[in-house]
Amino acid sequence: MGGHQTRSRHSPKTSALGGRAVHLVDIENLCVNHSGQPINTGVGDIYRSIVRPGPNDQFIVASDASRIFDARREFQGARIVHGTGPDGAEVAIEHEVDLRHVATHFTTLVIASGDGYFTPTARRAQELGMRVVVVSRESCLARSLAHCTHGFIAFPDLNTHASEFTTAS
Repeated sequence: MGGHQTRSRHSPKTSALGGRAVHLVDIENLCVNHSGQPINTGVGDIYRSIVRPGPNDQFIVASDASRIFDARREFQGARIVHGTGPDGAEVAIEHEVDLRHVATHFTTLVIASGDGYFTPTARRAQELGMRVVVVSRESCLARSLAHCTHGFIAFPDLNTHASEFTTAS
């Protein structure tokens, strides 16, 4: 796969990813969830501890309609969108994002999904001069998406390692 962890110094106003970033989060892809299952408690905290977004970063989080409240709980302050069907979350994100507009306000696009559906989005963001970073479980990163990004941040498999990521109540 050849991905690498992205690390850099950052000011309080910028992301650890460099500059302002917009995060497109397919929460179900990160959690390996299937229809009807609740989202893992703590996934938002785990994401923030691994990715280290800046205070001026923006989030668009997509889920199945049945998980909107879980998504809102895990990513407070994010724009929450939902879809239905096999690619519902991906389609919801795609309809929500105007990359030409985003590229004028953000330097980095973070795609929190390994789904190959986002390959055209990653390519278009690069054409617009944005840096593209993918956050995904290595086992779920589509080769097409891996080949058109500037960086990769490994996300843990929460179903396999759930006990390592318990959060305090």
